[in-house]
Amino acid sequence: MAGVQAFQQHQWLDALAQFLEALKQDPRNAQAHKYIPLTIQEIEAQNHAIVREMRLSMLSHTTQRLGSNRLNAELVEAAVAEMTHSDERNHEERWSRWLEEAKVEHQQGHFLAANDLVFRIIGEKPGHVGAQQELSLLQSDMHTALDTDGNLLVQERYALQGFYAYGQSDYDAAVTAWEKALAILQQTFPAAEVERVISTLHFKDYAKHAEAQVAARIQEVKVNARFAEGVELFQKNHFAQSLEAFREVALAKPEYPNLSTYLVRAETGVEEERTRLLTEAKRQEIASSLQKGVDQMERENYAGAQDAFRKVLVLDPSNPTAGSYLTAVEAEIQRLHDPKAAQTHYEAGLVAYASGKLDEALREWHISARMNPQNEKASNALAKVQKELALNKEGSTILDEALP
Repeated sequence: MAGVQAFQQHQWLDALAQFLEALKQDPRNAQAHKYIPLTIQEIEAQNHAIVREMRLSMLSHTTQRLGSNRLNAELVEAAVAEMTHSDERNHEERWSRWLEEAKVEHQQGHFLAANDLVFRIIGEKPGHVGAQQELSLLQSDMHTALDTDGNLLVQERYALQGFYAYGQSDYDAAVTAWEKALAILQQTFPAAEVERVISTLHFKDYAKHAEAQVAARIQEVKVNARFAEGVELFQKNHFAQSLEAFREVALAKPEYPNLSTYLVRAETGVEEERTRLLTEAKRQEIASSLQKGVDQMERENYAGAQDAFRKVLVLDPSNPTAGSYLTAVEAEIQRLHDPKAAQTHYEAGLVAYASGKLDEALREWHISARMNPQNEKASNALAKVQKELALNKEGSTILDEALP
């Protein structure tokens, strides 16, 4: 029925017209009688949402004008607050409406549309009791249909299999089933028609979510394996290789358990290996020049910092800190914005942050933000670590004042 298809595609006015036409031809049409009240509810809800947005916009503008003229805006602000607080009631009404529609679709044997409605509710409120109960009933009936209904089109069968697996949180099976459904559609329909037919099967948005879940699980497996590899390398005293593994983990998941401990220990191991090759006098000269370069860089004396870092690299060509900072100061000297180098410093900041080295993370993210001001990640990270350092300093001050 054209009315049902329009209803499922949220074309409410078209659906209502189709159902009314069906009743004109057959006043006893049971399907039209069931869908007309639901369609009217959706039209009313849509109109209510439009009016509500218009009112909110008007009230917000009024509040701003009153504030600009230093007039009392309390009454208007109270009205805005009341409309904002009504959001939860609107949510509950929407979920109840969708659940009622899902039950009708279920009764009509439209399992795909019913799943769509139920998962829309659960997506907004995972603990919705009514939606969870309806999902359980849908799962049972879909299982039966897949076992006994020989009239299902191939693409419908795969779409149902995907929804059944999705309801079981078996995202791998869901993705596989929906990929098969899509392949069938692409082989059966002209390219211009595929998107329209997909919309009648209702799985497109859920397929994206399932694919994201599968990708996240695969990424988690990779991160776990890389961390385990890093631990094994560390235990064999292959510190440089283990440090590389731990840095990759830090970029993927900075909050990984025990990562900060291993990062610090691996960095220490690398540093000890490197410094063993240097004389004590040379080590002191390197440390002094490196600190001088950092000091000059923070004072924006980039020429002086450049000389200091170059001196470090003459004494210790593999020194990673001097190499990284030299790139930064040379970019500043030339007044170039270097997104690639900025990303390197951003990633170095992530590793430092994961190691608990907040001052180093601050310095790296500051460099990254200056080398590429468009990098929002670096700017956000910089603001976060600045706030964290300020809170730490405030806590230390309070503790010092409390001690006798």
